[in-house]
Amino acid sequence: MPFDASTREVLAALSLTDAKTLHRRRAGRKPEKNRPEMSQFLLPNIHFKAKTPNSPQLVWDLTATVNAWEAARQIALQQSEGA
Repeated sequence: MPFDASTREVLAALSLTDAKTLHRRRAGRKPEKNRPEMSQFLLPNIHFKAKTPNSPQLVWDLTATVNAWEAARQIALQQSEGA
């Protein structure tokens, strides 16, 4: 798993404009008070990791992240059709 993509590169691959949209899906983040049902499916050391041990910057596995994003979108679509 190559962790070589920047957050900007992941945003471009997912056609997102706001990094908050991506970071809200990271597992381990504190859920937002007004949206506790939001899915957090991006896992540390699988989809992203810190650039260095003490760095707040993240590097991403672009392929794994895009695959997880698309799978989550499909699940969300299926759930919304069933509701």
